Amino acid sequence: MLYRRGHPGIVVFCCLSGLAAQTSALARARGATGGWSFSETRAAPLTRTRAAAANFKLVSGPRARIRRLLNRAARHYRISPRLVRAVARQESDFHPRAVSSKGALGVMQLMPRTARELRVARPFDAAQNIDGGVRFLRDLLARYHGNRRLALAAYNAGPGAVDRFGGIPPYAETQHYIRAILQHLRPPPASAAARPAARISPARPQPAAPPIVLSRSSEGGWVFSNTD
Repeated sequence: MLYRRGHPGIVVFCCLSGLAAQTSALARARGATGGWSFSETRAAPLTRTRAAAANFKLVSGPRARIRRLLNRAARHYRISPRLVRAVARQESDFHPRAVSSKGALGVMQLMPRTARELRVARPFDAAQNIDGGVRFLRDLLARYHGNRRLALAAYNAGPGAVDRFGGIPPYAETQHYIRAILQHLRPPPASAAARPAARISPARPQPAAPPIVLSRSSEGGWVFSNTD
């Protein structure tokens, strides 16, 4: 904030806040009487672009911690981190306090009975929930000899249902669940910039133009010709 008093050539400045000094600038102009007048202009606040904001969310905050826990559990149990993240995304969208209509809890949506069998004492504790869920997924992959579809079906509908039907149960929810997770695992389509450039055939050489010939006519003048 600026105040002007006394003679036009004498100006007294008073800054009310150090923060304001960081976001403002001074503009100077000469008045009709020849003195200087000063005014304060506010700088526009800095804003993040969408890409920067999205990147900020990935590297900090609660969701970043969940991703680190998922990656750590995947490495510990030696299964694909991408598969683990895809399951967590489909189950709870990475929310540690999620509760389904059927009573499944936490990031990996463990049913209370399954949580007890996996010795997960606090299902809403993200680290415990993720460790138990990833361990359960590891056991299902081993049970079905690495078959992702059967392991995912068992994670969603239970191993008993998969064994009873001899494969993926005919449940619409389970079939949608498997399709959605496999869709998460597909690599994104290559952008136009990443695609290989089209091969351009070299241009065929054009025949050289005949040379220009200079000759004298029968009348004594000069004649220029570029014909064979």
